Amino acid sequence: MAEGLLGAVLGEEEEKPELEAPEALASAEAFAAAVAAIASRQDPQVARDTSAFLRDQSELLRVQKRHLEDEHALRLAHLQGQKHEGKLRRTGIRIRIAFQFFLAVVAACVGVVALIMFRDAVSSRSVVIDAFDIAPSLATQVPSGKIVAAGLLDVLTRIQAATRSGAERRHLSNAWTSDIAIEVPETGISIGQLERLLTARFGHDQHIDGDVVQTKKGGLALTVRGIGILPKTFTDETSDLDALLTQAGEYVYGQSQPGLWAAYLSNNNRYDEAIRFSQAAFTTADPSERPYVLNYWANGITSKGGDGAMHDALRLYREALRLKPDYWAGYNNIMYALGGLGDEEGIVQVGRQLIKAAGGRPGRAPEGNYQNYDQMVWDLRAERASAVADMESHGGIGTTTSATGAENLSVAQFEAQMHDIESATFRLKTTAVDEKTPGDVATTAMARALLAEEIGDLKAAAREWDAFVAAYANPTVSTANPLSICFAALTYEKTGNRRRRTPHSMPSARSATWTAIGSAATSWASGVIGRVRRHGMRRP
Repeated sequence: MAEGLLGAVLGEEEEKPELEAPEALASAEAFAAAVAAIASRQDPQVARDTSAFLRDQSELLRVQKRHLEDEHALRLAHLQGQKHEGKLRRTGIRIRIAFQFFLAVVAACVGVVALIMFRDAVSSRSVVIDAFDIAPSLATQVPSGKIVAAGLLDVLTRIQAATRSGAERRHLSNAWTSDIAIEVPETGISIGQLERLLTARFGHDQHIDGDVVQTKKGGLALTVRGIGILPKTFTDETSDLDALLTQAGEYVYGQSQPGLWAAYLSNNNRYDEAIRFSQAAFTTADPSERPYVLNYWANGITSKGGDGAMHDALRLYREALRLKPDYWAGYNNIMYALGGLGDEEGIVQVGRQLIKAAGGRPGRAPEGNYQNYDQMVWDLRAERASAVADMESHGGIGTTTSATGAENLSVAQFEAQMHDIESATFRLKTTAVDEKTPGDVATTAMARALLAEEIGDLKAAAREWDAFVAAYANPTVSTANPLSICFAALTYEKTGNRRRRTPHSMPSARSATWTAIGSAATSWASGVIGRVRRHGMRRP
């Protein structure tokens, strides 16, 4: 290769091979010395020029080598920088995507909240108590209008809590209780205020307000008014604001929720008031409230009792069911009335209609509405379960009216009839008995009598039946439980106290009802035999 390059320099004609740059760079000085030695033999000047030329080339190659090294270092740094920038760029893209996703989620949440608020506004049927106006002259006697409104709300809440009913309950609230301290941008309106604006525009709330002024005699006059409620003023010359709020609360509750108010009156032994109120409120009540008004009107009639009570109630129960075909409690109450009339086949037919309308059992109808059907076919286990379910779904109290006593006492009776002595005894011990309520007294006496008979203590059973017979003399009990006294007849038969041969502790009321016991016992016995034959059931 050296000879070829030298021939080219000296102008010799010879084939020119490909140069190998790496080898020339590696041995430039040695090559220059070799060329100079060869050339010096011919011409010393040429040798000197060639040597100088090759030194210059060698220097150039060294410079180029340093440049390439520096360029390589810069390129590596650049590549590393690009790699780092790529990571930063990818991180930035991820952050931007995450932020956009976050904004989308926030927007979606805002949209969902807005839709929920709009839906709630459209479907709202609450009773809202607004602040009352207070006369300036009463500033030192009467608290603020908000406190008066809150007092009225407390009365309404207590009434609703004490109402044992399956009727729809409307939400009760103060007008200012929904404030939320989140401001809507550029409007200065809180979320709570926005919600109220939507509800006022699209909802069906019933707003109640009023005022408090001083009477001419120095007492207080409280006026309430509202949407769909005629203004009414209540006065108290002793300035008893609590008494006024109670009166006003009962009036407002009756006007805003007539079905529940009728239930409240009936469940609290105010039967005459329940009947009068229902008669007056039925035609003016909202169509959605009328089935409930009819139902508790009938309950008032049966609870009061007397001749023809079940016939009158049955017509009202049937009309309530006609107005509201899915009124499951209506089916149960129709069966209740038919039982009082001795129509056992009718009870079974209506029970089957209820199962079909509810789409089977279990179905859409709550289990508590099968109680009268279960009692008729003597399915005590199902009857107990339905009563427990009714209590659990209504604050532990249930919807049974006072004519049959507290529902928990009825459950104790079922357990005694099922021979579950321990459960029945425990339930009786843990259930408060209202001695002023005939239904409580009668059901408790019956449960205790059945328990005494279970353990073989017939004398104790007879004493409890004496108490039951005394309670049975009340038309409230005898109308609601016409055949329950038949169980007493069986115990008296075992103790030898037939007809007038009774214990000295028997109240005088028993003599007035003993004729009824004989005929009822005959009817009951034939009915039990008929049920066993028709439905394959047996009496425990």
